[in-house]
Amino acid sequence: MRAPLQFIFTFLLIACSFGQAFAFDDGLEALQKKKYDKAFTIFYKSLSENPDDVAALYGMSKLLSLPDYTSRDLEKAYVHIVNAKGAFPSVNEKVKKKLLKAKINEQAIIDLQNQLDSLSFAEVIQKNTLEAVQEYLDIHKNSLYADKANELKEELTFQETLRENTDKAYSAFLKKYPNSKNKAEVKKKYDKLIYTKVTESKDYKAYKFFIDNYPESPYLEEAKQKYEVALFKHLTADDTETSYEAYIANYPDSKFVKVAEDSIFAKYTSFPSIPEYERYIQKYPNSKKIYEAWNKIYILYTDSGDPEVYTQFLTKYPDYPYKNDVQNDVELATFGLNMLLNNFRGFKDDQVDAYVKLAAPTDQAIKVLLLKVQPLLASNQRQKAIDILEMHRAEFQNKGYKIDKAIATIKQGGGKTPASNVTLRSETKSTNE
Repeated sequence: MRAPLQFIFTFLLIACSFGQAFAFDDGLEALQKKKYDKAFTIFYKSLSENPDDVAALYGMSKLLSLPDYTSRDLEKAYVHIVNAKGAFPSVNEKVKKKLLKAKINEQAIIDLQNQLDSLSFAEVIQKNTLEAVQEYLDIHKNSLYADKANELKEELTFQETLRENTDKAYSAFLKKYPNSKNKAEVKKKYDKLIYTKVTESKDYKAYKFFIDNYPESPYLEEAKQKYEVALFKHLTADDTETSYEAYIANYPDSKFVKVAEDSIFAKYTSFPSIPEYERYIQKYPNSKKIYEAWNKIYILYTDSGDPEVYTQFLTKYPDYPYKNDVQNDVELATFGLNMLLNNFRGFKDDQVDAYVKLAAPTDQAIKVLLLKVQPLLASNQRQKAIDILEMHRAEFQNKGYKIDKAIATIKQGGGKTPASNVTLRSETKSTNE
């Protein structure tokens, strides 16, 4: 009984093996005649009976890859050829000979696999979607185009990340593609987005949070600067002397200390006068504005520019810290007074000009300038006199209106400037005689 059973089993095995080649022959003939439905039925039946039927796997792969086959499916075709490649080494020699007659060998299987791989990748490029690329990579695990497919996937992911434009998307991209060629651009956009998002309120708390939580950000220095600005505005929002004083005390190294001091100074000197500057100096002796306060007192007190007024100033303000400057101004004022008293005799024009530039905007400097042009007016050289006055106009700052008045008088045809009421020593002598 055992011998007949063994014979039957062997017969069925051989019949099955030969069936691979015969099934393929029938299927191939159907393919050649473009009887695709018949070919599909033959291959499908063979694979149902034996999933490792190399002939049927190869034939089904060919069928599913045909451009004119209505049920064309390159991915299924690829799966079948991969399965054929996997099953081929297990086929016995007799079957291999049959397959070889049908021009099916390992190289033919590899060639078809590569062909399908190429066709599938071409379709992926045409579709140009992440879904298509991912499906391709899932199926074509050993593809010749794996590197290109991954590059395309990265590029499409990059484009999708840009469209999404969220910090979460940028962060995910950087984590997934740490060596991407687009890393710098994504990082730049991520940093900008995070900075904008975190500091959207633009108050000092937001900037402080950013500084504490994103110390590696390229926007750190900008955040620090804006934090300092926002903090200063917050702490001095009431614009009071008290708030500015508190800021100076608590943030002595801040660049806004100067702004705070300027604000206090402006409040004390909103109506500039010697008493206001005196009060400021008394209350803020260590202020960085102390020199300016003293200078304002000095300018106001010595406005006339006479030599004696400088001596009076030192008597009134013995604590004035710039006494050497006063001595220089005494000498300059005396020099100018000598010009007036001697009607410019012994003085050259460039000396007069130099004095006016240094002594302006004192009243004595104005007297010297106006008297200088009197001889020109006397000789009817009006335009030259106007040119000289205009040349020195800017030096007199807020007293420039006096120069403007003199120029207007000359243009109206007046023979004398407002300086005509100044009496020179030579004129005094003539009158007495």
